[in-house]
Amino acid sequence: MEQRTKRKRKRRKNWKRIIIAYTLRTLVAVVLLGMVFLMICGCIFLYQLGHKEKDDVSSVNAHVKSQLRGAGTQPDSPLPLTDCKIVLDAGHGGLDGGCSFGDTVEKDVSLAVTLALGEYLEAKGIQVVYTRREDDSLGLSERADLVNGEEPDFLFSIHCNSYEEDASIRGLEIHYQKGRKEGKAMAEQIGGWLEENTSIEVRDAKENNLQILRETSVKAVLIELGFLTNAADRQILSSQEQRDELAKALADGIWEYTQAVGR
Repeated sequence: MEQRTKRKRKRRKNWKRIIIAYTLRTLVAVVLLGMVFLMICGCIFLYQLGHKEKDDVSSVNAHVKSQLRGAGTQPDSPLPLTDCKIVLDAGHGGLDGGCSFGDTVEKDVSLAVTLALGEYLEAKGIQVVYTRREDDSLGLSERADLVNGEEPDFLFSIHCNSYEEDASIRGLEIHYQKGRKEGKAMAEQIGGWLEENTSIEVRDAKENNLQILRETSVKAVLIELGFLTNAADRQILSSQEQRDELAKALADGIWEYTQAVGR
């Protein structure tokens, strides 16, 4: 009887040891699995964090580039900016005042807008040459010789319009030399961009036979900024602030054209 009791006690002790052993093993296994799970979660978190930081950096860089492009500092085009050279020709000057209405004289308006236009283009990285920067008398042949000597990529001659027969006629006009397809495309594309992206009144591009265009061997157009005989146009062309806005719009339109077609 006593021996049987001892055996029962021994078996209970053995079962207790087995239960304790398996319990400990189970706890160790659970702890190890938990550690592995935490390590996996940590790796996933670090991976996602790294990608989020990259995305954030890319987003910031894209925003900065966008702001620079908006300021005209960094272009979308891969073309080297210094490869683009433009001659700006302020119409008339000196004794030749061009058309006028009251105190508003074409030679003064064309020079003011040309100088402002040049500054905006230079800010975009384009090389700009002027036929005149002051109230100087300059013949058309002299202008053409200067342009051809510079060998630019583009020529823009800046003028004002007038039409005494009908004061309601208004708007910016771009003229191209008769028979020159490149000049026609240039006039139509810049005019079309201005019409779509600004509030400027833009008239259809016009074919013409003008000495400054005819005697120069580059892509060239003559821009009539508006009609001095029209009250609305005259108000714009008489205001320094509005002339500056017009020059900026022209610079943006010219920029878009040059970047689209290259040299």
